[in-house]
Amino acid sequence: MTSDLLYLFIGFSAVWVGVFGYLVYVTGRVRSVRDELHDLRGQLDAPQTGREAPSH
Repeated sequence: MTSDLLYLFIGFSAVWVGVFGYLVYVTGRVRSVRDELHDLRGQLDAPQTGREAPSH
């Protein structure tokens, strides 16, 4: 009985460690994408020096 509970606890812990690790990974990726989007918006908002607007 005690060993069954130990295995249950180990399995439960392993699942939660995996969930936590995945959340840390996803949070890092979201932060990276947000930073890149911020940089791209800054490039679009910056005045374009030395370039002319394309004529269509």
